[in-house]
Amino acid sequence: MMKKIVFPLVLLMSLVACTGAQAPVPTPTRTPVIVSAMNWYGTWEVKLNGDSFSMVVERTGNLIVAWAIEPPGLRFDFVGTVSEDDSTVTGTYVTSGGADGTFGWQLLDGSINQFHGFVDGGNGPGPYCGWRNTNPMPDPCLGP
Repeated sequence: MMKKIVFPLVLLMSLVACTGAQAPVPTPTRTPVIVSAMNWYGTWEVKLNGDSFSMVVERTGNLIVAWAIEPPGLRFDFVGTVSEDDSTVTGTYVTSGGADGTFGWQLLDGSINQFHGFVDGGNGPGPYCGWRNTNPMPDPCLGP
């Protein structure tokens, strides 16, 4: 029984050796990853009531966590949800001074590096805006 299996295997190996043919190498399949150009992440410069400060945004899926230190040292912590089209973020914030409320950010049309924002439904301080890279906002920082 062993001879019957060995002979065809030896024959196949000699055919491959004679022709120089190689066994086909399977091509790995890749799932395409669609990355929206409008990701909310990284370090943003923010301007609120004339004060400029940096804000760091971390994103996992459609959730973001962000924090900023506004002069003279008030810390803002944001937790929000990114919209399905990646154009807006809405959520809640707390400050180191004990204040809390809601916020919203909206990308400017045609930009992935500039946004306008509101606090407490537009009734809080503001308007404010943010930018990253070399795309500063025009002054004054007006809401959408």
